[in-house]
Amino acid sequence: GRISAMKTRYISVAAGDGREFLIPNEDLVTQKVTNWTYTDKNTLVKVNFSTNYEADPRLVCKLANEIAAAAPRAIKLKPPNCILVEFAEAGMRFALTFWIADPDGMDNVKSEVMLSLWETFKREGIRVPYPVREIRIRGGALPVETTVEVSS
Repeated sequence: GRISAMKTRYISVAAGDGREFLIPNEDLVTQKVTNWTYTDKNTLVKVNFSTNYEADPRLVCKLANEIAAAAPRAIKLKPPNCILVEFAEAGMRFALTFWIADPDGMDNVKSEVMLSLWETFKREGIRVPYPVREIRIRGGALPVETTVEVSS
């Protein structure tokens, strides 16, 4: 957010989504404050995503880095970085980071990179995982004439 007013008892911070936070001055003096743009407006954008286990993780990272580097607001002097962070139940999890020059509209930049990831993955045959559920019935089999319908 941006400081929209400084009063004797509080500071008003306007968030990018329309909310406004009133922060008592005492909190600013006695508690930890994080300011992303005090001396430098450069902002790190982090995009978390997953692929299935059939994907080549090195190719996934290469494609993700190319997509982030091609983002119009990405800082060219600070190259993006994609790492494999976890072998999860449903697939591999990755973290892609890249820098932009100003935090304004950061969610829009992140969304555009995610959409480009989606389009590239579809073109390359890389699938995003989805949970698979298996139902097991204990205590014997169902009679043959019984049917079970599952609806979403």
